[in-house]
Amino acid sequence: MLYSVFIKFGPIYSLRIMKDANTKKSRGFGFVTYYNITDSKNAKEKTNHTVILSKPIRILWKKPLKEMSPENNIFVKNVDKSTTEKEFESVF
Repeated sequence: MLYSVFIKFGPIYSLRIMKDANTKKSRGFGFVTYYNITDSKNAKEKTNHTVILSKPIRILWKKPLKEMSPENNIFVKNVDKSTTEKEFESVF
């Protein structure tokens, strides 16, 4: 399904759905790699926050784990249930 969503932006080099090692079920995220950075940017711009399987998707650039710091994470609670991911993201 992801292939059919993202192929319209250009040739895909690889597509990988991340799965739980024990259950083999999707962990809810994956990676799409294009041959061309322009195709990647276009796909991100056009599909970020669109709905797939009744859930809005969020597209981020992949970063190596070494570059990520736990100090960059925040926890936010008491968010109104009617708030969309797009609205939430725009605040931060």
